[in-house]
Amino acid sequence: MRAFRHARMGTLPEDARRGTIASLNGKSRSSAHTPRQQDLSLTREQQVYAIKTWRYLRLAMIALLVGLFAAVIYEVARGGDIDCVQTSISAYYYTHAQAIFVGALIAMGTCLISLRGSTDHEDVLLNLAGMLAPVVALVPTPNAGACASLVGLGDPTPNVENNITALLFTGATAFVLLAVLSRGSRRPAVARIGYWVAIALWGIALVVFIGFTPEFVDHAHLIAAGIMFACIIAVAVINAFSFRDKQGDPNVRNRYIYIAIAMLSAPALYLVGGMYHILLAEIAALLLFAIFWAFQTEELWGEGVRLDPEAEQRHAAEQDG
Repeated sequence: MRAFRHARMGTLPEDARRGTIASLNGKSRSSAHTPRQQDLSLTREQQVYAIKTWRYLRLAMIALLVGLFAAVIYEVARGGDIDCVQTSISAYYYTHAQAIFVGALIAMGTCLISLRGSTDHEDVLLNLAGMLAPVVALVPTPNAGACASLVGLGDPTPNVENNITALLFTGATAFVLLAVLSRGSRRPAVARIGYWVAIALWGIALVVFIGFTPEFVDHAHLIAAGIMFACIIAVAVINAFSFRDKQGDPNVRNRYIYIAIAMLSAPALYLVGGMYHILLAEIAALLLFAIFWAFQTEELWGEGVRLDPEAEQRHAAEQDG
């Protein structure tokens, strides 16, 4: 809450004034550098803008989820039959909520990729989750449900073929740009591994999409959603440990542990709830996703990101070298 109060007063917390963001880019403003070294430190105003970018990305994901739930609730109310509820959030692709469903997931994927994690491991997981979110959006669940309201939608395969082709080209472009922009830089091992894992997922998707299109259309949604949610759970677990390290007290009340445990328990809802068991599990997962970002937004309101001691040491070594 200290950082939150500083931000509300229009100032940065002490660690940010000393160069919180600057340290992530190489060194603090006060450190000496040779003429051959580029000074990557940020001014106070630039740090404020960077922190606000982190803040708005987190808040945007919460807002997108609110919009998604609003579209689903409106669709149920519009039909006038409270008994006619789709058996999953994903099945609302086949209703008038389709545009919000697809748009919200693609936008959330963009936010996840754009949001730099506090550690390299967290950043890789966020990138992988963001990479998979558009697949969840663009490849619908094969079960249209009994309450589908989009008349004439028919076979979604032509939509999937068009949209996934565009998505694969977008991914290929991103990989090439990343390779070019990072050329000559010493990237952490975790980041390099994450890059190749992402390329492997892209390659598998390409092969299955071209060679086994019907199977891709039938199963890509569920597989992508499962991997994406697993990445988010892992992010919550990482945050539980990094939050504990930040507080310096292993016995501190750790909000992220509760979120991680709840996320791990959410799939158990598949075993209850009758015909709506998938809907209940998806609602729980999305609510926990929103709560996670609400917690992190409040914690890092005036900081933007937690400092990773290992990253600081690595960047310092690179500058000294």
